[in-house]
Amino acid sequence: MNSSFKEILETIKGNRPGKIWVILNVNGLRKAFPSFEDIEDGLRGLTNSPNSFLVYKRYPIIHGCAYIQAALPAIEYDDSKGYVVEARLLKNGNFHQYRLRTHSIEEVIAVFSDFYICEQIPDVSCWQEIPCLMEVEPI
Repeated sequence: MNSSFKEILETIKGNRPGKIWVILNVNGLRKAFPSFEDIEDGLRGLTNSPNSFLVYKRYPIIHGCAYIQAALPAIEYDDSKGYVVEARLLKNGNFHQYRLRTHSIEEVIAVFSDFYICEQIPDVSCWQEIPCLMEVEPI
């Protein structure tokens, strides 16, 4: 497991029960309790570097959504489909990961806005279900 992700999980687990924890990881830098402006700046600042990504996670999880994340594909893997947005949902005790590809930064920001401001998970019915590459115990 990625050590920074493991640290985030340990931080969240260590602060149960009843406390809300919100973590934003932008390009490897973590921030607790970010503003939406922090999230939007992070999204607009994504590059094609393999180390450039944004992960937004909160505990307790919202409607089964463990996190949402966004990135631009690395140049060597770019297939001209723009942004990659992924959501990890907990269904029936198992994680399912979904991916959206879009050229629109506005669409990406809208997904994060709905999750951050409205506490609504993305409608993944039109997203591609992908294998969960990282096994994480539910929190």
